[in-house]
Amino acid sequence: MLVALITWGFQDRVENQWLWAVIAGLLVSLTSAVPFLIPLITYLLVTWMVGILKGRIWQLPIISLLLITIIGTMILHILSLAALQFSGIDLVFGEVIQVILLPSIFLNLIFVIPFYWFMKDFSKWVYPLKVDNE
Repeated sequence: MLVALITWGFQDRVENQWLWAVIAGLLVSLTSAVPFLIPLITYLLVTWMVGILKGRIWQLPIISLLLITIIGTMILHILSLAALQFSGIDLVFGEVIQVILLPSIFLNLIFVIPFYWFMKDFSKWVYPLKVDNE
């Protein structure tokens, strides 16, 4: 869901990325064992970062896409780890990094570029160009 949200936010024609961030955050919060607000907060932060970096720093969005994917994945898992530790579940930080965080970053980086091209085509279908009939 994080990769879909990031790639959707980088599309030029998309106007309602905040709405999708809230919907995605609530859906993941309802279906996950992670404390309720962690996905919602993470998705809103990632959407904010996408809004800042979209087209401002680099003309080619792939670099910023990869950067936000790494940062967003780290924020999600570190906040989840902190919330679970705070609730009394004893997790070893090094093991969480090795078993959960690094594989998640790797998988998200593998999927983000094909997902970006899919979302690019999908956004053209959802938001077609307006043609003047004059």
